[in-house]
Amino acid sequence: MAEYGAHLKKARTKASIPIKEVIEKLDISKQTLMNYESNKTEIPFGRLEQMSKLYGVSIDVLTKGEQKSAKVFRLSTEKEELEKQRFATC
Repeated sequence: MAEYGAHLKKARTKASIPIKEVIEKLDISKQTLMNYESNKTEIPFGRLEQMSKLYGVSIDVLTKGEQKSAKVFRLSTEKEELEKQRFATC
């Protein structure tokens, strides 16, 4: 079982979303949320997607505690767009 409960809790607290709001929006019990955050229960991918949207972070942040891959992707995409624009004007 993957151990990323601490990342889930950190993302929730950083987003300043009360536990009550999380359990209502995700339609889960408080115990289920606590089990996810303490690695007692494995979280389904669909639930990770919901939490990602609710907390305003990527799934990488929830599972790895980092945002690096999204930043790298964004930078490489921006670079590609600049190159396209440069060649389009030639």
